[in-house]
Amino acid sequence: MESKLFSLPASEDLFSQNPVGMGASRIWEKIRLIMDRIYSENPMDNRHFQILEDRVEDCFGIMLELKEAINLTPEIVFGIFNTINERLKSYLNIYITHLFETFHELAGEDLISSHNILSSYNSKWEAYKQKSRELYDAFERVNNLLMYKFGDHLWTQEASQLHNTSFIDVFKLSFVTWRNVLLAGDNNLIIVTAALQLIEAERDGFKINTSLLSGLVHSYIELGELYKNNSDDGSVLYFYVEAFEKLFLEDTMHYYRREVNFLSSINCEIDYWTRAQQRFAQERARVKLYLHESTEKKLITVCENELTPKYLEDLMSAFKL
Repeated sequence: MESKLFSLPASEDLFSQNPVGMGASRIWEKIRLIMDRIYSENPMDNRHFQILEDRVEDCFGIMLELKEAINLTPEIVFGIFNTINERLKSYLNIYITHLFETFHELAGEDLISSHNILSSYNSKWEAYKQKSRELYDAFERVNNLLMYKFGDHLWTQEASQLHNTSFIDVFKLSFVTWRNVLLAGDNNLIIVTAALQLIEAERDGFKINTSLLSGLVHSYIELGELYKNNSDDGSVLYFYVEAFEKLFLEDTMHYYRREVNFLSSINCEIDYWTRAQQRFAQERARVKLYLHESTEKKLITVCENELTPKYLEDLMSAFKL
């Protein structure tokens, strides 16, 4: 059975007479068909890969035609592929936004909804990564062809730039667009809220599927790894910290602020601290199960601030926590 395709309308300026617009439109129509196939619902097979190979060759053939028809200056070459990159970005933004609509439909206050949101997010993220790798592989060849065939049309400085970066940087575009859509509107809040609901249920003694949380956290760390040189602090954990950890620590603070009212009703200080110790142990185990190890120190600090009354500070010191 033929795969169900995700498809966008053809370009409106296909017959533009501007050299950049004309070249970009003709190549983009081939690229769009390639992306429609790759981002279909079903996995690729050998027949589909051959179709992609043929369309990559078509892209290169169009560039050869342009080379013969017009004076293919460096400005036109870069203009064509800058335009294509913008269309790639738009395509991916629409596609990912469509995927994220599912999370809004699943959103709810019960644990089943939270479970379903994280399960859906993790499966869509893994599938998207695979499809984006396939797209990258398809255009790795066309990038190499363009470097060798059109390098003689570039000035020395531009030729050097061409060898240091790809014209069609589909790999970077695919993941930066996922990150941008994730942060748009309340998408991230819906997903992280689902995670926090599961964590709260676990703190309350319910059994949860911790692999859903570890999968989510790993995806946020992966997104950070792609942009470690562009993040504010140069850290691969920047995205994880900003998009997940801060919300998690804030929710933890509120959770234990509520719980301390119950624990403070315990008359015996030793019993109180025994209960508090159990919480410290549970949070450390939580880090090992599905959080990044860098979160542990900050998490324990939050627990200490909320669970340790002033008159028990000496007792805490005695227990060496």
